[in-house]
Amino acid sequence: RLSHMKRRGWLEPWRAGWMNLRAMLTYGVDFFLLKPGAVLFGIGLIFLIPLTFGPVHFGPISLSLNTMLLAMTMATLGMAMLFFGGIAGVMFDYSGTLGARIERRLPFNATFAGCALVALVGIVATLPLVRSFVGNGYVLPDGGRETHWAVTGLWLFVAAFQTFIFSLMIRALGVVLPNRRADLSRPRTAPSP
Repeated sequence: RLSHMKRRGWLEPWRAGWMNLRAMLTYGVDFFLLKPGAVLFGIGLIFLIPLTFGPVHFGPISLSLNTMLLAMTMATLGMAMLFFGGIAGVMFDYSGTLGARIERRLPFNATFAGCALVALVGIVATLPLVRSFVGNGYVLPDGGRETHWAVTGLWLFVAAFQTFIFSLMIRALGVVLPNRRADLSRPRTAPSP
């Protein structure tokens, strides 16, 4: 008797592998989003924070604006992965406790005020570069200290916006998911004639 893999053709092992990978990506939020996101976020911040104040030199190695842009990208991607992982975790949390725990840690008024303050700090950090840009006849200066501040400022603005949107999404899920679960738990009745 031939195995079903041979009967259905040489592509069948690839189809089975893809189905397994798809299931792991869908239900393995911790492994594919949260843990790699935390690593990317941490590495990004390790480089982004010191480079805010200018280039850093380690003997013959010099880290400057290109490294800072890579660090900003890593920190932004890592934060997005953490937030999307949190949203997926709330959706797969059938006890309903994770969403409530996140809402307690990110109360609406404090989150709004904190994100607005961080965004304002980010905008203020970009102002020296804007002033220099206008003063130089709308030509960006070579990577000086203002450019480093501006990169961090832009990241702070993006991070504040992402955090606020994440807190809104958690609240929206807190409203929608209990209603869906209640609808799913109701017994289905046949429509009346």
